[in-house]
Amino acid sequence: MCVLKELEIGDGNRGVTTSGRGFDHEMQIMSAISVHPNVLQLYDSFICDSKYYLVLEFCERGDLSDYLRRATAPPMKMELPEPKVWHFFIQILLALDHIHTENIVHSDIKPSNILLAGKDLNVKLADFGTSQILTKNYNFVHECVGTLFYISPEVCKGEPYSTKTDIWALGCILYELCTNRKPFDGTSDEHLK
Repeated sequence: MCVLKELEIGDGNRGVTTSGRGFDHEMQIMSAISVHPNVLQLYDSFICDSKYYLVLEFCERGDLSDYLRRATAPPMKMELPEPKVWHFFIQILLALDHIHTENIVHSDIKPSNILLAGKDLNVKLADFGTSQILTKNYNFVHECVGTLFYISPEVCKGEPYSTKTDIWALGCILYELCTNRKPFDGTSDEHLK
């Protein structure tokens, strides 16, 4: 089974999404990643009626953000058992190890980009739209992208960053899995920086 991810081609510029990225950026990144059980698989891509489509692996159990919201909301309001925390953490770590070995920085690791599949809630790292491929001569990223609750200090400061920014985000997710809350409080970007 598969799912279609639809991207608008905006601003009248063929090939540029409304986010400003080349519409094939995510497809190129995903195509560069060899198959791994904890990375969402790209099957195909196409353009139709001024929209760009990615044909992706279907993850019927939703994402980690929704899972945490359901598990910690009344009447459940439970803490995740330690084996479940390890289950998620180790699989996310394996996905990151795999993409980092292929010199890819995800840049937006967060619970809503971690999909769940199967009865065992297997992790699938997804959404490579802000990812970058590092090269021998380009081993740091210089764009400020990500979700503030999970981005590293160097990204907040506008400094170059590497794969270590994904490890920071993984630490934030581990904290959230263990405590049922985000590691930082704030109601605006400025409060979080």
